[in-house]
Amino acid sequence: MGCAVLWGLCGMAAAVIATCKRRRMTAWCLLGVLLGPFALLVAVLPSPAALARREAPLNGQAGAYRPCPFCAEAIRVEAITCRYCQRDVPPLATAAEPGE
Repeated sequence: MGCAVLWGLCGMAAAVIATCKRRRMTAWCLLGVLLGPFALLVAVLPSPAALARREAPLNGQAGAYRPCPFCAEAIRVEAITCRYCQRDVPPLATAAEPGE
C-alpha cells in the first residue's frame, strides 16, 4: 500500500515539475506513476531546446538557436528581429549550394 502511494506521489510531483517547464502534465503524470522516482529525475533534467538556448551565446550557433549580434541573447536561427532588443537581425550566411 505504501509503495503505491509513493508512486502516485511521484506521478503528481512529475506532473507539477513538467507543468512548470511547459511540458504536458498528463503525460508526465502517467510517466511518474509508471516509473516512480525515475520519472522525477527525468522531469528535472532540462530539455534539449533549453540546453541549446543556454549554449547559443557561448558557442555561437547551437541547434536551432544563435546569439543576437547586438545583445547576445539566444534567439532562433530563422529570427529576423531579436525578441529582447527589438533590433533587426541580419540573416545567417548560408553555405553555397553544390554546383554553384
